Amino acid sequence: MDFSEIINYPYPDTAVENDITECLNSGKYLPSYAFHVQQYLTKRINHFAPYVNDAKYQAHFVFMQDFNLQNLDPFIAQTLKVKKPIRKKYLTEKLKKDIPANMAGSYVFSIPGDDDKIHIIVGLGYHDNPLMSVYDGIKAFMYTMQRRKIYAEYFENINRQRWMWRDGGMNDSRIEQMLKATNFNYEKVSKIYQTYSTIQADVGAGAYLLIKAMQTGSQENILKVEDFVLSHAAANSSGLIDNNNGTAACEFPVMQKMINLIKQNGISVYVDAQGWVNWETLYNHTLAETKNIGYTPHMMIDANKKEGVLLKSLDKQYPDRKQLLNILKWTPEGKTDKILQDFITAQEFSLQHPLPNNNLQSFYSSLANPETRKTAAGDKKFNFLSNIKQYRQVLESKLYSY
Repeated sequence: MDFSEIINYPYPDTAVENDITECLNSGKYLPSYAFHVQQYLTKRINHFAPYVNDAKYQAHFVFMQDFNLQNLDPFIAQTLKVKKPIRKKYLTEKLKKDIPANMAGSYVFSIPGDDDKIHIIVGLGYHDNPLMSVYDGIKAFMYTMQRRKIYAEYFENINRQRWMWRDGGMNDSRIEQMLKATNFNYEKVSKIYQTYSTIQADVGAGAYLLIKAMQTGSQENILKVEDFVLSHAAANSSGLIDNNNGTAACEFPVMQKMINLIKQNGISVYVDAQGWVNWETLYNHTLAETKNIGYTPHMMIDANKKEGVLLKSLDKQYPDRKQLLNILKWTPEGKTDKILQDFITAQEFSLQHPLPNNNLQSFYSSLANPETRKTAAGDKKFNFLSNIKQYRQVLESKLYSY
């Protein structure tokens, strides 16, 4: 399947309903389009892996639905080269929890093996539809490159200390307390890293989709992808209010600039003669634009306490988003604060270009994790789905696990 087919893959409600029925009956979350996405991403994995793997790092790409969570020992001991019993126990428990939780998306986690390599687990899943699933997959590629690119030496030392404490029996909550107490800049660097890594991964994935759309030569495909990535970036800006994501939610200006640069300058710098994307160039350009977002370290560190608190207060007073934006524009902060100005621009775009409201696909994605399947499916936003009562009745009578 080529990229044009990914963009235009038909996934009508009847197909989604069939997938939901199959999931409820078998317990297995596996969209009917999964094979095509897996085939597409596998070819890219084979091309991407040499950009990451070297004497120090080894990435392992796994489609999460194929994980045998009941027998992880071969993967942990033989693939990841992890032999220490306490480390194996920790990783087994973590994967059994994290893989189902991220089944409708992607997952990246690294661990030092006994072969002195840093092994990166790259879990790939399926989210809503084929295009979104490829987008999430490429985001995982970007997160994988970041392991050896963004403050790598700093976080290698931090993670070395973290694993020493884990091996000594310390839990993750206590480890975080210790890291904050023994590394005076740990919290600051972590917040800056969160902004750079989150934005770069999204912008890298969005830029990749646009490059592939431009390769098809179809203006319709280009416009579809441009609207897709910009609408998602704009919608993500709500994370500054809703999820305490701080400046990690502020990807829209970077995405918009990167999309415009690629459309203006063409794709030749990003692809070789055979049409393969140069992952190093894509990564470097999107990281450079991310770092040029115009936020100082203190702005990134204080965003939740400053802009986030202000927006939460306004959101309580003005739950209508358009009214909130009109009020915000006239505040002293809205006139001078770049984070708030970027938020206004992103939210106005989001109001004009709302994400497709496909609650049936969202409902199906909510079934991915068997541990939270019943609770997620009970969300009142799904109440108006035509078959929701039947779906919930089936869920009540089932006991699922991976």
